[in-house]
Amino acid sequence: MFDNYQYPEGGAPVVPLSFSYNNIESVREMLNKVDSFSDRELYTLLKNVYTMVLDDIFITKNVELIRTLYNAPKFIQVLTVVLGEVELTPVQTVWCNKLTYDYFTSTAEKDSYTKALLLKFSSVVNRKYIPGLIGLGLNEDLVSYLVNARFSTEKEEIQIKRLNLILMNQSPTMMTVQMIVDIYGKLFDRITPLFTGVMYDYWDNASLNNDSIVEVYANITMAIIEIVNNLPQNMCIQLLQSFAESHYMVNSGKTMRFNIYATVEEDFPRLHMCLNILKSRNIILPS
Repeated sequence: MFDNYQYPEGGAPVVPLSFSYNNIESVREMLNKVDSFSDRELYTLLKNVYTMVLDDIFITKNVELIRTLYNAPKFIQVLTVVLGEVELTPVQTVWCNKLTYDYFTSTAEKDSYTKALLLKFSSVVNRKYIPGLIGLGLNEDLVSYLVNARFSTEKEEIQIKRLNLILMNQSPTMMTVQMIVDIYGKLFDRITPLFTGVMYDYWDNASLNNDSIVEVYANITMAIIEIVNNLPQNMCIQLLQSFAESHYMVNSGKTMRFNIYATVEEDFPRLHMCLNILKSRNIILPS
C-alpha cells in the first residue's frame, strides 16, 4: 500500500528523526496535523503508537483525539491498515468497537464516506468473527454491525441488548429462530451471559410497535429456549440454578422476558426435566 511513498514538499519527513514514540504529548502534536502526513509516514507513526493512542482516548478520555478519528478519513484508513496487522487485546477490541458504535448510533448528522470507512474499520478489528457470520448468508455490512454491537462494551447485558436491537430491525424471513441460534453460536462462547442477557432484555407491548419487530422478538425468545433445551442436562441445571440464585440476590427488580414455566413441555422436554429437578430442590426460577 505504501510502496510509492513520497516525502512532502521540501523533501523532509513530517515526523522528525528525533521524534519520541514514547511521549504522548509529542504524539498528540503529530496527530493534530494528520493531513500533512504522507500515508507512509502516518502508517509508521500509528504502527508505533496505536496502543498509546487507544490508551489516550479511553483512559485519559481525550475527546479531541476522538474528533480527529471521526473527522480525518486518512487517519481512519491508515489506522485500519495498522490494526489489520496486529493482535488487539480483548480490551482494545472493545475500545475500537466503542469508537465505531458511538458514531453509528449518534443522533448527529453522519458523513456517508466516514461511515463506510468505519464499517471497514469494524470489519478489520473483528475479522476473527466476520467469515463465520458471512457463511450464514448475511451481508458484510450487517455482519459488521452485529459484531460491532456484540463487542461495543464490556457490559454483557448491554452487548446483548444492542445485538438484539439490530436483529429486531431485520426481516423476520431472515431472522428465523435457527438463524438467531446460529448467530448467537458464532458470537458467544459462554451460555450464562447470553441466557442472562436475553432473559433481561424485556420489551413491553407498547415498544413492540410493528408486526416485524414482534415476530423477531418472539424468534429471539424461542432461540434462547432452543439453546438451553439442547444443553447437556448437568449444564442446563447449573445454568438455571445460577441464574435463579443471581436474580434473587442482585437482580430481583428486573422483569423477565418470558415465563420459562409457560414453555411447552412436549416441545422442550430436557428444559422441563431440569426445571422439575430444581423444583425438587426448592429452587424456583423467576417468572
